[in-house]
Amino acid sequence: MEKLKYRSAKKGSPVIYESDSYICSGCGNIISDIKHENGYEWRYNCNCELNDLAKKNAREYQKASRDRYFRRSLSFIPKKFQSVSFDDYYPENNMNARAKRICQRYANNFDMYNPQSLFIYGDYGVGKSMLSASIMNEIRKSFRVMYIDINQLLNNITMSWNANTILAKQNYQEKMLQLIRTADLVIFDDVGASTNYKTQMSLLLTIIQSRLGKHNIYTTNLTQKELSDDKDWERIFSRMMENTTPIEMRGTDRRRKGKFNGSKDNKEAVTKKENVSNQYGLPYDIHDPPF
Repeated sequence: MEKLKYRSAKKGSPVIYESDSYICSGCGNIISDIKHENGYEWRYNCNCELNDLAKKNAREYQKASRDRYFRRSLSFIPKKFQSVSFDDYYPENNMNARAKRICQRYANNFDMYNPQSLFIYGDYGVGKSMLSASIMNEIRKSFRVMYIDINQLLNNITMSWNANTILAKQNYQEKMLQLIRTADLVIFDDVGASTNYKTQMSLLLTIIQSRLGKHNIYTTNLTQKELSDDKDWERIFSRMMENTTPIEMRGTDRRRKGKFNGSKDNKEAVTKKENVSNQYGLPYDIHDPPF
């Protein structure tokens, strides 16, 4: 009776019913159902609402965190790629169709506990960045993704070394490197575009090393030979290829045609296909990557 009086006072209306105690299937607490004269009903000692609120807050925090990584990438992402999907890419040959399938498989099977990377290389304008952006837009729904234009990033960091610049005052280098280190996936677009300063090469090596054992995607117009011929690039390339599946793409330059999507009716542009598995000494069949 004293318990009922207490609960009546707490809710401002007399209790007319209290059930026997039972274990809540939601929170696991021992609870009872309470009904007041004014029709108000509640569960004594039940934490389900608090748990739901905590889960909602956690989801909102995680979304805000994902959005923060994406927002810092926007300056690097061409506007046309910010919402692109795999459906927008029409491969012009079998090699590029295979590249699309592998990228889709990578996005669909993304697993934080099975870090895998992709190295997408080949001709200009065949869709390397577009496929990478499609992966980004799929994975960023649930994970923290950064999309980085390597050359632009390194130039920005170099500029931030001047204490009088806005970038320096924003603590640009420290903030960006922290985001890159902690992202679930980082896409490094246009590797080797024009990076040749020793200081920038050293910085890039540090950045790549900070991503070892994590998910990464690299795109480049350079070949394995071009990256290996230079000593500085060879060191960086060696680290990039750790746990990485190479994907070759060939064909005509879409940008020169003034088209965003290729045509399904284009003629086959590839007449010779390299044995990539043997070339890179991969421990698995290139047609069946481990993701």
